[in-house]
Amino acid sequence: RRKLIPRTSVIYHTISFLLTAVDSLAQLEALYQQAQAAGCPAALGVEAGCPFELIEYGQPAPEWLRHGDKYSNCPAVTSVNLPDLRYLTPEQRKEYWFNTLFFTHAVGDKAVRQALREAGMPCTLYYNWMEIYPKESDDYPAGYHLLEHPEWINIDEKGEKRISGWGRAHNLELYSTCMHQLSLHERAAAQMRELFTGDGQVNGIFIDNCSNLPECFGDKFGVHSHQPGKDNHAMYMELLKAVYAAVKACGKDNIVMQNNNNNPAHWSFCDTSMAEEAVIFTDWETLEYKGRLAAEAYRHGKVPSILNYLQFSYNRDTREYYSTDEFEAIEYNCTFSYVYARLFDMLWSAWNYLYEQEHLMPLTQRYFRLDLSNPTSPLQQTGKVFHRDFGRYKLLLNSDRRHPAALTVDGKWRNINDDQVYAGEIELEPYGAIILEKVD
Repeated sequence: RRKLIPRTSVIYHTISFLLTAVDSLAQLEALYQQAQAAGCPAALGVEAGCPFELIEYGQPAPEWLRHGDKYSNCPAVTSVNLPDLRYLTPEQRKEYWFNTLFFTHAVGDKAVRQALREAGMPCTLYYNWMEIYPKESDDYPAGYHLLEHPEWINIDEKGEKRISGWGRAHNLELYSTCMHQLSLHERAAAQMRELFTGDGQVNGIFIDNCSNLPECFGDKFGVHSHQPGKDNHAMYMELLKAVYAAVKACGKDNIVMQNNNNNPAHWSFCDTSMAEEAVIFTDWETLEYKGRLAAEAYRHGKVPSILNYLQFSYNRDTREYYSTDEFEAIEYNCTFSYVYARLFDMLWSAWNYLYEQEHLMPLTQRYFRLDLSNPTSPLQQTGKVFHRDFGRYKLLLNSDRRHPAALTVDGKWRNINDDQVYAGEIELEPYGAIILEKVD
């Protein structure tokens, strides 16, 4: 294996990263020193983060969106554990979803969306311009027929139609999009005007896959033309800006949500964004950096969020990652991700995972009836413990994955998960979190 280790700075500068194996810590140190001497950027230090003052935030999100702590995916119209959405009442909406701000991925039936609105549950419709099916479907309504717009299909390096990553993974005829085509931009903006000036019964849109796109080579092969001086990703950003402007032109309280990993470069053309996370899989340095970026966006009136995958867990004793639906593991994941989100002013979501598991319903009721919308203290750090107050509640998180940590508190506090009462010093497990309620 050591024979495969690059020996020249030329090789080090032409790779993004290196996966290798060594037999000892001494060999690992020697490899690291070799990479430093060769000028490998990853071995020279951590790259500086994005300066807050360079971020363009644009207009604040609507007022109704900026005061909450969680959102959820719209469930099936009929399901075992939930009321029928066609006949949802305000009382049921409060009983099952309490202070949940809104549903994403609302169903296509306008009558159901009207029932949601009348019950007091805002909702957003799903859109995805990163990839397009070859024919009309429930996901892509009239105006997106590729037989009429073959120029919208992304052409790969071989001159062939490019199937998207999702299409390849699921064996679908799902094409990546060429964003250079202004007719696609015009159709997207027109669709927004039709939705919000008509009887759409929605409060906003959810745009999936707002990330980097593969380049299109349609101009190189003479299949279609491109906008000069811009790549496919830059043109995608232009489309997203056009969509945002069209939505806002129809009403300032309409929202645009993007699945963009809370990318700070997007804040000027969205109100809220989503980062898909398995939070406990991620090192704290990354979580804290992303959290502080999110908190700064919130300070400027934007609404960052995380969608946490609760079924992926971490065993702190064996230091192993695994998938499970076991109650205690889900409870740990739920607590850690929820506390992390609210420490840094992010909305939290578990999609519909908790509602879909009968044995998790006690956990569902506990967390969805918890209101951590209004912090009463700034984020604080004592050693490795990050903590913050929310009225009668206090949130604690140990950022050390390997060692326990402790925090001393005044008064008596109850752990909402196991009802244990604490006074004085509270010890947290490695990468552990607690939600405490004040005991009178």
